[in-house]
Amino acid sequence: MKNTKVNAAQVWKQFEDVLAPKLNFSRTDRAIYSHLFRHSRLEGKLKFRFSIAWLARGVSLSMKATRGACWVWSNGTADRSTWCGCVCR
Repeated sequence: MKNTKVNAAQVWKQFEDVLAPKLNFSRTDRAIYSHLFRHSRLEGKLKFRFSIAWLARGVSLSMKATRGACWVWSNGTADRSTWCGCVCR
């Protein structure tokens, strides 16, 4: 299948207008999700490995808060489609 270039502006508008209100994320979850989304899907990556330390620095949160959000998502309380194909390590 041919990879097509993503229109980042259009995707971000759809995220803000359609998806974000339905997910009912906390501020922490939304910051983390947006950061991961930017560095994975908007760059055309289907899978994305990252460290908790890298993510915490990127969203200016403590490692404890970042790890907590990743733990909640990885245990299935959030819809797997919200994970963007990311792997939290």
